[in-house]
Amino acid sequence: MKEELKKVIQEAVPEIMELKFGCVVYFMGMPTTYLNSLYVWAAKRPIEVCAEEEDIEILGRPIRLADVLLAMQDIWRTRYNSSEVSDKWKELAKAKEGELLYAIVFQWNLKDDNLDHQSEETIEFLHKLLVK
Repeated sequence: MKEELKKVIQEAVPEIMELKFGCVVYFMGMPTTYLNSLYVWAAKRPIEVCAEEEDIEILGRPIRLADVLLAMQDIWRTRYNSSEVSDKWKELAKAKEGELLYAIVFQWNLKDDNLDHQSEETIEFLHKLLVK
């Protein structure tokens, strides 16, 4: 479920997969953090990259709450017209408009702003919102 959710968010917010500082890449048989075109962070130190970009598999940067909200905005605008979006918010929140956003923000662990580190309940909730 989490991988399906991540894929939907990555498609809606493509800059998550851009090869730039902070992006996680698979290089030399291990996931590591991309620093720039010359270095990756591995074994607690920068390691010079002596490879072509084709040798690096992009895993993407961590998905943050801002990415989730951007994805929601993008997905719902393309999936529904404005009145349907309003109805969808109400349906999912089972309350008046605005409380859904409140629910997302307070379910999200803001001290660890990374989708991979959120609770299973949060993942399930977001999956219902974003995945058809």
